Amino acid sequence: FIPDIPGLQTFNGIITHAQEYKKPDPFKNQRVAVVGNAFSGCEIAAEISTKAGVVFHLFRSANWLYSRYLKSKDGRRTPFDLTTTRAGFEKRKEMSSSQLNEWNHRIFSAHCKKPIEICSDLTVLTPSDAPQYVATVSDLYMSQIQKKQIQTTVSSIKMIDQKGIHLSDGRFIEVDHVVFATGYRLELPFFNEDMKKRLDLDVADPLQPLPLYKRVFHPDFPNMAFVGVARLPIFFTMIELQA
Repeated sequence: FIPDIPGLQTFNGIITHAQEYKKPDPFKNQRVAVVGNAFSGCEIAAEISTKAGVVFHLFRSANWLYSRYLKSKDGRRTPFDLTTTRAGFEKRKEMSSSQLNEWNHRIFSAHCKKPIEICSDLTVLTPSDAPQYVATVSDLYMSQIQKKQIQTTVSSIKMIDQKGIHLSDGRFIEVDHVVFATGYRLELPFFNEDMKKRLDLDVADPLQPLPLYKRVFHPDFPNMAFVGVARLPIFFTMIELQA
């Protein structure tokens, strides 16, 4: 999904979506804008910045950012998503959505202090302002910010012209290449309209979860399993288990 931004078609540089990204080499010495800061956005921005002249990372609000492993006092490393998934598992079953959101923010704020200390743009909204926590994994991102290879920009895009991006706060960024890490829309074009209606599918909602039992099965389609269509803040572990 690439948003319909005024002037997008007039841009003289290259526009791609995150799904087309393979490796950072084609971006060597370029001025690159990466739009979006979920998993793909942060990882692509970090990788590209190892080859590009500079990467401008554009997003409207910060997500929690952490490394793949937590180090314990005895030096052992534990996968962060495993730690946060298992922590308080039984207790979380009894929480309301607002209580769970607040609890998750508290867990991440305890472990993700360093990025905010390094870059104030990575300050995450409090639970009262953020409807759901979002967390992003990257081992390279923060070091590239410290090297000034990544420049964070908290703003929305007003328009794009031949040379670059006009932001809603009045700033202009001249770039050679724009990478949109702006997610995907679930369309299921191989389903007929009756099947889509049973699934309550709304293609206009890019964050829509399908109403599935165990996030896999639907009672109207007993011989069909859906893998990877659930919307969760951290979903790769779940998708691997589904597969």
